[in-house]
Order: sequence, then structure tokens, then C-alpha cells
Amino acid sequence: MPPINVRCEWGELKECVYGGYDQFVFPKFLQDADVRPSGDFREFWFENQERDVREADPDFYSRVAKIMVC
Repeated sequence: MPPINVRCEWGELKECVYGGYDQFVFPKFLQDADVRPSGDFREFWFENQERDVREADPDFYSRVAKIMVC
């Protein structure tokens, strides 16, 4: 599969949350990601990188899924 390149106003994106609205997977926690999330969310992301959030924390997933559904 060819790579998908995405750019934004700050440059090329190196990570993203991928999947459909019914699948929410955290990207791998890269070194530069260390400056973005904080607190409990940072720990949650780090501990569950590359894992489906529905399996990692069903309650969190259900709250986020309601926001992502159009």
C-alpha cells in the first residue's frame, strides 16, 4: 500500500489517529509526541499506543465515539 502523506499549516504530519468512526486507534507514541498530551491522557495514550481505544477503555471510547459520529 502506498504511503499517505498529509500536510498541515505546520508541516508534514508524522502521526494521526486512524480508523473509521467505529474504530479509534492511537498512533505510536513518538518522541516528539511527548510535548503534546499531558496528564492522564498522556499516560493513557502512551500505555495504549497502536491499540484500539474501544478495547483499551470502553467508557472513554463511547464518549469520544459520540463526538466523532456525524
